[in-house]
Amino acid sequence: LEQSPQAERMRSLLEKEFAPRDRDLVDAQKSLKEMEDRLTKDAPIMSEAERSKLERDIVNERRELKRNQDEFREDLTFRRNEEIAKIQKDIVDAINTIARENGFDMILNEGVIYASPKVDISQLVIDQLKKENDSGKDVEGAE
Repeated sequence: LEQSPQAERMRSLLEKEFAPRDRDLVDAQKSLKEMEDRLTKDAPIMSEAERSKLERDIVNERRELKRNQDEFREDLTFRRNEEIAKIQKDIVDAINTIARENGFDMILNEGVIYASPKVDISQLVIDQLKKENDSGKDVEGAE
């Protein structure tokens, strides 16, 4: 899965899709840190009202940041799972193609204690995925 061009495209697609939100989170973290630093540095010279307001603002910003981080993680996980499901379908299609072309009666993907390297078709699957990718079969999500 990780070696397929489809997986590389998925990583690139998700990076492009989620980079702006990630930058926003980094900016919000910096802003919160600046507020905390200001409170630490200026608390002795601030009025009680200013200090209380800044403390409330920090608590609110921290809460908002955590909520946004949680949403970001959930959205990223959901999208990654969607894209992985597409890739898994491509892998099954590639395996079926290999099985038909090579006359295999059975292909196992797990539950095997030992198998000779000569029956490992992993590289054939990767090559088939590359061939399908190059032929444009799997262009969904590509830009």
